[in-house]
Order: sequence, then structure tokens, then C-alpha cells
Amino acid sequence: QVRFVIEADSPDMARRIEPLRAAAEAAVRALPGVKLFVILWCWTLATVVLPIQLAVDVNRGAAVFAHAMVHVPLYFAVAVLFDIRDLPTDPKSLRTVPQLIGLRWSRALAVLCLLFAGTLVLLRGLVSYTTFVDGEVPWDAIGASIGFLVAVAVAAGVSPTRTSGYFEFAVDGLLVLIPTLYFIGSMM
Repeated sequence: QVRFVIEADSPDMARRIEPLRAAAEAAVRALPGVKLFVILWCWTLATVVLPIQLAVDVNRGAAVFAHAMVHVPLYFAVAVLFDIRDLPTDPKSLRTVPQLIGLRWSRALAVLCLLFAGTLVLLRGLVSYTTFVDGEVPWDAIGASIGFLVAVAVAAGVSPTRTSGYFEFAVDGLLVLIPTLYFIGSMM
């Protein structure tokens, strides 16, 4: 839930501010995609921007852009898959992607995002310097791309009638599976 926090010095001021706060909250909730945008923003900050900011000797702008090109479609797809799960119970006022474009198009959009991210990872691996010059096999990129193919299969099977275990294990597990396969591939 999006909450606005306004501090008031007196109960009288709080009483006058409350209708404004409630109106602002309602206005934000009426905007389609706000929930999804907040999820994408938080996950990208935590998993892309923060680690890159802590890194040394990195072109931060280029690194954030390069990593976000893969992470944002992944997080978008996972968020949409969970919105599909919540379709029967979400209030219409949330205006989630599945509420706006329907179940089939939402699932297709998630699949396309996963295919885009997986293809991008594989292409980066295949055209990397060590692959091109040294002839090394980019096992890390291949591993991550296999993870994205598994993600496509998981996304294709999502529906609001799936069990909570499917979402907790299979869908949430994608956020662990893909980097794990990347890591395993980097050790080869």
C-alpha cells in the first residue's frame, strides 16, 4: 500500500490535513501501474544501483544501464505473474496490468520480457571480449539463459487457479534460479 506520512504539530492541524492526505493517496492509487512501478524501482535500487554504487573502478552509469536492461524486465515479469495470481482478489482500484489488459496478454507480456532479458544475457555473453578473442565459452551467460528459459515455462503455466506453492516455489524461485545458474556457469 502506498501511504503518505504528514506530521502535524497539533490534533487540529492533523484533522485539517487528513482529507488532503486521503485525497492524495486516492489520486495515486487511481494511476494505473503505480504498484508495479514502485516494485520495479525498489528491486532495481536494491539489486542493481546499490551494488554498483558500492563497487570500485566501475563506470556507474553504463553499469546501471546494462544491468537494469536485464533486471527490470525480470522483475516486471515476476510482478505481473504475481498480479495474475492476485487477479481474483485485488480490488479493481489497483488497476494492475492483468486488470487492464487481461490474463492472456499479461502472461504473454511476462513471457516476452523474460525472453528479452534471457536473449540479452546470451548475446552479451556471445559477443564478449573473451569469447570473441580467446574463444572461451560464456558458460555464465548460457547458464543464466537456461534459467530464463525455465522462467518462460513457469510464466506460461501461470494462472489465478495455481496453488500458492507454485508461486512461492516456482515463480519466486526464478529470482534465485537465474543468478545461481549464472554463478555455476561462471565457475566452469
